[in-house]
Amino acid sequence: MFWNYRRDIVALINATHLPAIYPEREYADEGGLMAYGTNVPDNFRRAADYVDRILKGARPGDLPIQEPVRFDLVVNLKTARELGLTVPPLIPRPRRRSHRVGWNDRRWRRPAAVPGQPEALRVDAVGRLHPCSAT
Repeated sequence: MFWNYRRDIVALINATHLPAIYPEREYADEGGLMAYGTNVPDNFRRAADYVDRILKGARPGDLPIQEPVRFDLVVNLKTARELGLTVPPLIPRPRRRSHRVGWNDRRWRRPAAVPGQPEALRVDAVGRLHPCSAT
């Protein structure tokens, strides 16, 4: 519902200098402070598995209902700095710059503002932190 207006929402919240947590990582990519939610590309991959099973003859009613298993926590360090917030030492800083590999890989290859220092962190389902670029 709000997907098409995410830039406006993030700009409005950032103009008030209030910290906010968003439901999808694209909000943090647009300049939001934090995002926590399911990994959408992983959900599409899992849905493709359902389609494959159905096309091979499985009855849809016999397929198990699955819940999301991968979640992303993204902290936009640039926005945190602009809001005057410090990221606690419990969230370790990544040592090298990386990018998120997803369904649209080119979109995630934005250079960090400081060379060698990523602007965001992503947490996988196991709780490991991974560097990724953001706005």
